[in-house]
Amino acid sequence: MIVTRWLTGLMAVFLAAARSRGPRASPPQRGRRAAAVTALVILLAGLAVVALYVARRERGVGDTPVPPEKRPQQTGYSRIEIRSVAYVDGRVRVEGVTDLPDGAIVNVDFNIAGPPDTEADDAVSVNTEVRKGAFTALIEPPRTPAFARGPYVVDVLFSPRAQHGGVLGKVGADGERLEGAHAGEAFGFRVLEVSKQVNIKLSP
Repeated sequence: MIVTRWLTGLMAVFLAAARSRGPRASPPQRGRRAAAVTALVILLAGLAVVALYVARRERGVGDTPVPPEKRPQQTGYSRIEIRSVAYVDGRVRVEGVTDLPDGAIVNVDFNIAGPPDTEADDAVSVNTEVRKGAFTALIEPPRTPAFARGPYVVDVLFSPRAQHGGVLGKVGADGERLEGAHAGEAFGFRVLEVSKQVNIKLSP
């Protein structure tokens, strides 16, 4: 605003000077003087407009507010993957990723791979909690002859029957919002399940 007032005052001074009487000039001189004054007035007016625009931008006047970006609310859950299976310090470490909500409980089962009649009765199963789209399970394998050699199979299961109210409010009491290739029906409700066969060496 200070710049605008200064330009406006300067314009008024030049206009007053142009109207003041001086030595009588010839018609060509008066024409050149009038053209110069007109050009100067146009220039000052343009500068005033630019200064006003800059001042308004600095104050944010006239700016259109940009609404915050809204994140779409998740309506379905379908991702559940086993990323890695390794034997570390006497335990099988299973790591995976999922789009299930934080706090969801998944069951991780470790068994011998093969037809049902070759599976060991002492397979190990643990529950673990989803945190920030990931889960980790530490399983201590049985020290039995049946588990001495692989291959092995890891099963990860998410069932609405093992969840608390906060998770059920998102996936549905019967898993209605579970979808995709890993979703299926079990005992009248929906589940997410994934399996992976691995051939790791378990230390004796």
